[in-house]
Amino acid sequence: MRRVEVFPYTLAEAREALKEGFGVVPAALREGRVLFEREGAWEGLRRLA
Repeated sequence: MRRVEVFPYTLAEAREALKEGFGVVPAALREGRVLFEREGAWEGLRRLA
C-alpha cells in the first residue's frame, strides 16, 4: 500500500512559497513523485528551485 498526499497549492501559490522559502514546496520538489502533471507545472517549479 502506498501513501498519497495531495499538493494543495495553485501554481501561483507554489511559486510564491518557493520564492519566499516556506511551506512544503521545496521538500515536495526534492522528495515528491509526480502522479499527474498539468501544463508543465511541476517542471516549471523545478526550474525555479
